[in-house]
Amino acid sequence: QHLTLASVLMAEALGVRCVVVITRRGVMAEFVSNCRPRSCSIFAFTNVRQARRKMMLNRGVKPFRIAFSTEPEKTLQTAFRVLREREGLPCGEKVVVLSDVLAGVDKIDALQIRHLP
Repeated sequence: QHLTLASVLMAEALGVRCVVVITRRGVMAEFVSNCRPRSCSIFAFTNVRQARRKMMLNRGVKPFRIAFSTEPEKTLQTAFRVLREREGLPCGEKVVVLSDVLAGVDKIDALQIRHLP
């Protein structure tokens, strides 16, 4: 939960328009929603239909279902493409990304500042 609060505070401090959450079950998106960001949108990406439906109930979360790749960077690129095509975010837009990164068999939570390609 501390990482989700940090993502919201970082996004608001930097003037970033959105937080992108990559999640399988929707828990991280729920935690970000609980932080009540004032000036940024929450876009959540999952590969599970039920998680997407559950995230629709969270305040301020716009969920999308995409195919996840075994390579985290490919999953991020797919999410970024969806943001450009469906939400109209321009190339070069700065976003805060919160995700679970697979490192072997372990999951590592990651907080990044990225630019849409």
